[in-house]
Amino acid sequence: MTDGIFAVAMTILVLAIHVPLKNELISMLQLNSYLQGFTIDLFLFILCFLILGSIWIEIRFLLHNLEKMDKIFMWLTLLILMFVVLVPVTYPLISDFGSEFAIFRYLFHINLLFIGILLLSQYIYADKKGFLSDFEDYNYKKRTALLFPLIAFMALILSYFFSSGSSIIYFLLFIDNFIVKIPEYIKSDK
Repeated sequence: MTDGIFAVAMTILVLAIHVPLKNELISMLQLNSYLQGFTIDLFLFILCFLILGSIWIEIRFLLHNLEKMDKIFMWLTLLILMFVVLVPVTYPLISDFGSEFAIFRYLFHINLLFIGILLLSQYIYADKKGFLSDFEDYNYKKRTALLFPLIAFMALILSYFFSSGSSIIYFLLFIDNFIVKIPEYIKSDK
């Protein structure tokens, strides 16, 4: 079910990219206007696709390393999936109305913040209940899970001050291997 929901949500993202009808592009001015909007739509699509992909990878990693689970863990997963399917709803609102109405930017970031908090909760809950198999880098993975809600919170704060561009901070998720391992690099130098 988890893989299916991610696959559908990630596929639906592309539907928010506006494809013009033949009679919509009859001049260079209209083409330039369309390309500006298309560039924003494409950027947000790529960003949301990669964000959902990184969440999927984290969930798959966690599920792979579980020895057992209970109903509470499954409810946490279900709640994450509920917010995942909201991403294809909130991201076009940013694209279309985000610069005029801050509420749509806030909703997008709050949705991702909830996903991050729930994912971190899963890691903590599974650890406390002893559900996880012994695997290397557990502390690294827990710090990675902590990074996601922190980035979403920072994006939410930035969206208050900037009408556009607050989503760019999510690219930090994709260099998390470096950021999260900084404490280990510092320890190894001593």
